[in-house]
Amino acid sequence: MLEILFIIIVSILAVYGAVRAIEDFIHMSSISPSRIVIDEEPNNNPNAILILAVKDCEQQIEAIINAIKHSGLPENPLLPGGLIIADCGSNDDTVKIAQKAIEDTQSMQIIKARK
Repeated sequence: MLEILFIIIVSILAVYGAVRAIEDFIHMSSISPSRIVIDEEPNNNPNAILILAVKDCEQQIEAIINAIKHSGLPENPLLPGGLIIADCGSNDDTVKIAQKAIEDTQSMQIIKARK
């Protein structure tokens, strides 16, 4: 019984942490770019990329992608590889919505997991 309770508590905390991380990321886009300090020296690793794993999030994916685009992150010299959105087998229209949201961006791409 104690083991089941532990699993439930850990699961709730994991979901809470994931939701908070996404909220913080979205709210980060509202920060004025002049208040963000970025080291302008280019990254020595030309393969540095950011990967965003998604699954069944058609309601949120467009807002997340727009927040990322407006933050200037995809064009950041510290992230020369850009952003990869990795769909982990969505059963909804997440991929279709994401593809439409990034069609005007060169530094973002979508990959889909095999089913």
